[in-house]
Amino acid sequence: AQVEIQGLKQALSEVLAQVSALQAEVARLQTAWAVMQDRLIVVLKLSGRCTVRSIVEVLEYGLGVQVSVGYVQGVIAQAGTNAHTALEKLLKVVSLSGVICVDEIYLKELSSRVLGVVIVDPLSGLILRLSRCTERSQDAIGAVLKQFADAGFKERIKLCLTDMYDGYLKPVQTYLPQAVHQFCWFHINCFHIGATVHRAERAYERTVEALAAFDRKQSGTLSDPERPGLVAARDQAYRHWQGTLRFQRILVNLLYSPTLAIATARLEQLLRVAAKIENPYLQSMATFLTQHRRGLLAFYACLEDAQHGVKRLSRSQQQWVALTARWAIPITSNAAEHVFRCLRRYTNSMDHFKTEDATQRF
Repeated sequence: AQVEIQGLKQALSEVLAQVSALQAEVARLQTAWAVMQDRLIVVLKLSGRCTVRSIVEVLEYGLGVQVSVGYVQGVIAQAGTNAHTALEKLLKVVSLSGVICVDEIYLKELSSRVLGVVIVDPLSGLILRLSRCTERSQDAIGAVLKQFADAGFKERIKLCLTDMYDGYLKPVQTYLPQAVHQFCWFHINCFHIGATVHRAERAYERTVEALAAFDRKQSGTLSDPERPGLVAARDQAYRHWQGTLRFQRILVNLLYSPTLAIATARLEQLLRVAAKIENPYLQSMATFLTQHRRGLLAFYACLEDAQHGVKRLSRSQQQWVALTARWAIPITSNAAEHVFRCLRRYTNSMDHFKTEDATQRF
């Protein structure tokens, strides 16, 4: 009997151990399910297509989980708080490259247009700031940059990339005094120089079409006195177009000059030659570059001045190293543009935000 009792005690202890293990597993699964449920609420909200009541219905009819509207709103609010806290801790330990891109987008709030400003580190991909603005003005953008500088970035930013909007000039100089202000070469080359090249090409195509239309109307000889003028206009338009293409190629090539002095000398020579040539398109491009000369080649300071040195993350060395290669320094604000392309997928489907707080929380 004693042997049997000992055996039963041993079996009972093993069963109790199994029960304890199962209880621990059940508790773990319940905790994981609660986390997944809260994560699902946040994901549905961030998708931009679900209201709070829609999320309640998804949980109730899709998963059989009954939650209140207040619970869902609390999870969303807590997620926002956690995100801000995590970002603040992250920025204290993560090394930044020293480069930022700043750009803006228009959002719909109460069916009206408001401005959103984003600040991105293009070499790490980290979004450092995403703020709602009231308008596109120097004061509104300056308020965002002031908040950014006061958060501990004033001395850490060495290169700031923006488009050519005048509202950036004074705020960047005031709130980021250690940074050189570089204009985005994507905007310069595509939206200004490239647009001028396209206008010259269209002008040439119109002269070709005009000459072809004139020839179709003439049934006999092509010695009409009006035709030489049309031919001369076509040839001149072709020379203007080809001149703008050469100007654009030379301008892009000078960006890869080895030093700032060489790049500046080449740019000055290009502007002098363009001003002398009787080509209105070249003169227009030269005037535009002259007006924005201060921000065309500012990125060279990151290569030649130790005060404005920037860093990149080396995958082979697994650490941040000084960036010394000309081709690796970003000269466009495309990183910020990419953020807004991603945001438009959600904002377009949401139609508009209902309050100012809703815009900033998003």
